[in-house]
Amino acid sequence: MKRPHFIMRRLVRPVVFMAVALLLLPGGCESGTPGRRVGDICPDISGDTHDSKLIRVSDFKGKVVLVDFWATWCGPCKMTFPEQRRKVLETYANRPFVVVGVVQEDAQIVQEFLRVNKLPWSNIVDPYSRIGKQWNIESLPNYILIDHEGVIRLRREGGGNLSALWEEVETLVQAAEKK
Repeated sequence: MKRPHFIMRRLVRPVVFMAVALLLLPGGCESGTPGRRVGDICPDISGDTHDSKLIRVSDFKGKVVLVDFWATWCGPCKMTFPEQRRKVLETYANRPFVVVGVVQEDAQIVQEFLRVNKLPWSNIVDPYSRIGKQWNIESLPNYILIDHEGVIRLRREGGGNLSALWEEVETLVQAAEKK
């Protein structure tokens, strides 16, 4: 006959182990590398455009910045461009707002794409997904919204209906305009 404390020890250890493991797991959409979560000051995102011009998100301090991770082969990414183009050229023209694209492709492919598809925002070329990996980007499109003080306010994965994203952009731009 087994002793009760032996049985209890065999049952409790795995339960305690699982509880500790669950506590250590990052949770939900807010997870990610420390410093890259909603509410954190955004570490600088920088890189070269297809024509070798350096872009730094930190250069846009005082503006709301929408970082858009995309690729030329990504259908959902391209489906968001007409609305995004309209927002940049009309709704947010002459307001404290900018889009910075991070294209997960080679500079030559991006250059060809941009020759045909004029996008009115700067795009960092990230052919080896170095920036994407730093931000735990696992699908495209993917968005990071940064307020005028450099704080990450929203992270969104996927295309589709972006009305909630644009509502948050408007709220943040209005706050930036009051400063």
